[in-house]
Amino acid sequence: MTFPQKTVARTALALLLAGCGGALATAAGVSAGWLCGAALFVAVAAIRQVPLAVPPALVMPAYVVLGAGMGSAVRPDLLLDFGHPAVSATAILLAILATTAAGYVVLRLCGWGAETAFFSAVPGALVQSVALAEAVPGVNVPVVAMVQTLRLIVLVTVVPLIIGSVGAPVPVPVAEVPFDLPLFLLLATCAIGQFLAHRLRLPAALLIGPFFASLLLHGSGLNAAHVPQPLLIPAYVVIGAHIGTRFGRTSPDVLLRLILPALASTGSGIVVALGVAWGAAAVLSVPPMLAFLAFAPGGIDAMSILALALHLDAGFVVLLQVARFLLLTVLLPFCAPRMQGGAEE
Repeated sequence: MTFPQKTVARTALALLLAGCGGALATAAGVSAGWLCGAALFVAVAAIRQVPLAVPPALVMPAYVVLGAGMGSAVRPDLLLDFGHPAVSATAILLAILATTAAGYVVLRLCGWGAETAFFSAVPGALVQSVALAEAVPGVNVPVVAMVQTLRLIVLVTVVPLIIGSVGAPVPVPVAEVPFDLPLFLLLATCAIGQFLAHRLRLPAALLIGPFFASLLLHGSGLNAAHVPQPLLIPAYVVIGAHIGTRFGRTSPDVLLRLILPALASTGSGIVVALGVAWGAAAVLSVPPMLAFLAFAPGGIDAMSILALALHLDAGFVVLLQVARFLLLTVLLPFCAPRMQGGAEE
C-alpha cells in the first residue's frame, strides 16, 4: 500500500500535533491526557484549516490495540454489576430521552428549526442521525454533523478535567508486561475480530470486534496477556488525532456562528446525563463517573476508550454503550417519519 506525498505529510503533521498535545496534557496532570490533548490540539489546527490526515491504515491498528486492552481489563465479576438489569435498561432509556429533550429545547430557544434541532440533540448517534436526517425535509445535515462532532470533542476533552476536579479515584494501571508471543497472539486474534465485525456491519466494528475477541480469549483462559503502555499511548494519540480531524470540513465562520448554541445544547445534555448516572450509580453500586461514561451522550468507541485511558472499567462502559446504541437504532427510525410528517405540514 502506497500513500501520496501529501497524505504522508498531512499524517505526519497530525501525529506531531497530537503527540505534542498529548504530552503537554499528560505533563499538566490531565487525566487521559494522551487522548484528550491529542484531540484538542488537532481539532484546533483542523478548524484553522490546516491540512491534516489520519488514514485508516493507522486508525484500524490503533483500535485493535485499544480493543485488546479493554477486553483484557474486564473484571470476572463484571456481570454482577448488572444485577438490576431493569435499572440499567430504564437508566439508558431515561438518559436518551432526557438528553435529547434538553438539547432540543436549548436549540429551539436559540431559534433553530425543529427538525435540525432534534437530530442535532440525539445523543452519540452521528452516523444514524446524519443518515436519517438526509431523508427529512428541512434538516441542515452539515449542521447536524458539526454538532454531533463538537459534542464528542467536548466529552473527550472535558470529562477528564471533571474527573480530576472532583478528585475521583483513578486506580493505578496494571504492571507493565513484556512484548511476548501471548501478546502477539492476542493482537492477531483481535485483528481478526475487527475484520469479522466490520464484515458483519456491527456498530463501532473497529473497536467492538477487538474488544469481544479479547474478552473471549481472557474469559476462556486461553490468553492472559495485557497490553503494555508503550502500545496504548501511541494508540491514544492516533485516535485523538482521528477525532480532531473531524473538524477539517468545518469552516471557522460556520463554527463561530453555531458554536454557542451547540455548546449550550451539549452542556445541557452532559448535565442531564450526570444526573441520570448519579442515580443509576447508587443502585448499581458503581462509581458515579463510571456510570456517567456508560450513559454519556458520546459514541461507543470514544466513551469506551476514554474509560480505558482513565483506568476505569471499560468493559462496563462498552456493554452499556452498545445497549444504548441498539436502543437508539430502534427509536430513531421510529421518530424520523414523524419529524418528516411535521416538516411537511
